[in-house]
Amino acid sequence: MKSVIFNQFSFNLKNINISILPIFFLPISFILGNAAVNFNLIFIVLIFFCRLVLEKNIKILFDKKNFFILSFFILIIIKDNIFFDEINWKSIFLLKYYLFYLSIIYFILNNPNLIINFSKFSLIILILFCLDVAIQYNFGENILGISSGSDYRFSGFMGGEWVAGSYISKFALLTILIFFNSKNNNLSILFLLIFYFLIILFTGERMALLNYIFIIILFILFFYKKFFNLKKVIFLLTIIPIIFILFFSNLSENRQKLYTVDLLLKLKLAEKVKNFVNFSERDKLIIEEETIKKNTHLDLFISSIEIFKYNYLFGTGTNRFIDVCNQYNKNQIKIHCENHSHNTYLTILSEQGIFIFIIFLIIIFKDIFLNLKINASRDMHLIPFLILLTLINPISVSGDFFSTWTGTFFWFIFAIYSGLIQLTKKIK
Repeated sequence: MKSVIFNQFSFNLKNINISILPIFFLPISFILGNAAVNFNLIFIVLIFFCRLVLEKNIKILFDKKNFFILSFFILIIIKDNIFFDEINWKSIFLLKYYLFYLSIIYFILNNPNLIINFSKFSLIILILFCLDVAIQYNFGENILGISSGSDYRFSGFMGGEWVAGSYISKFALLTILIFFNSKNNNLSILFLLIFYFLIILFTGERMALLNYIFIIILFILFFYKKFFNLKKVIFLLTIIPIIFILFFSNLSENRQKLYTVDLLLKLKLAEKVKNFVNFSERDKLIIEEETIKKNTHLDLFISSIEIFKYNYLFGTGTNRFIDVCNQYNKNQIKIHCENHSHNTYLTILSEQGIFIFIIFLIIIFKDIFLNLKINASRDMHLIPFLILLTLINPISVSGDFFSTWTGTFFWFIFAIYSGLIQLTKKIK
């Protein structure tokens, strides 16, 4: 199995265009943080612009097939800067995602091996990152001496940014692309899927774990004949629960209770079951105090709906959710407030209003689902499609859709999906 994995790490440097190198550094940028992601994104867009100018092909920016995507960003800019008092620079800079989306598609179409080579590089980075998280989990510090600052959350090189599990769950399937057209790849894929699952357990991120389990199920359903047989599916679906049980049983009693109480609070079940479960008096007191606060993600979803009801046409404006929410708390309604809605659909509804939300739904339907092609060979574009399904899952807790980290990753995966579909059509 090791030889199968290591045989994939063969880069033909002669065929790698230097202008696409910044794309390869995106996995590292996400680890380093928002400043690095923004710098890399802008660098990619600038190279893209230079190429368009040299080729005298600026019209690609206004291609009619991207009409709804461009309209999505333009209408946000117009709405935020006409119907609200102050200039909203955040909404203006959202246009970078449209240009980034076009950039990735352009480079894919002009470099057919780009995504395979990107997958090879990502696999190296992700394995090193996972090993670093494992070291931090077991020894308290990673190989650079960085601590996560928590006894229960571990993030490796990311330090105090507790999103390592989310990072792994998002990039996991991209690293499997290198085995797509290889023979004898099934054991390597099984090993990676189980390895990533274990490391996400170490990070302590429950939502990342749920998203990863969701994407594994989708991966099995879509690629059953290509990568799996019944024995391998049974093995995978058996070993994952066993790993979870062993992991949970080896936690200290306090940590087990912490996870249990926190999960019950998040699901709004703690108050109902506290008298039927052997909780300590301290745990029962925590449950009572936290239940009164009404500060779970479900409470935040309810707050987002309330805000949307008062701002259904134009929303609160980009990045103004917390300000409007706090204002309502003072004057009109008592609701739980955070920086954003923690759900993609509710973020767009509450910040942008119903019309822009409808355009977003059109984009999902037209550019994602209508473009989907499933054939016997299970084309490569299905991998980013599955990742997109987790990103647009309506019941998922997510980061701010318009933030650097979440926004860049969404439009990157969306661009890979669109680029691979267009590349397939171009080759045929």
